[in-house]
Amino acid sequence: MFKEFLGMIWDAYEGPVKRKVKVIPLGVAKAGVWLGEKVAGKKAPLTVKELGDSVSKRWFSNEKAKEVLGYRPEVVSFFCFLQTARKC
Repeated sequence: MFKEFLGMIWDAYEGPVKRKVKVIPLGVAKAGVWLGEKVAGKKAPLTVKELGDSVSKRWFSNEKAKEVLGYRPEVVSFFCFLQTARKC
């Protein structure tokens, strides 16, 4: 999903570009990274933990900021963002 998000931002600035995307199943990627860690003998460029962090989904609440600080988020749709980006 993040990959698609970055692609949409790129398209907004540079116009649509044909991309060749190769998708590796997560299990295969984890096995390859784990093997790379064992073979490297030192800190590998990518660890299993870092791979897990990069594919995890995180959600955060802004309720405390609303309660304590009176914060009210300005909601902007992604499509509005893209229209603004094209004008920059």
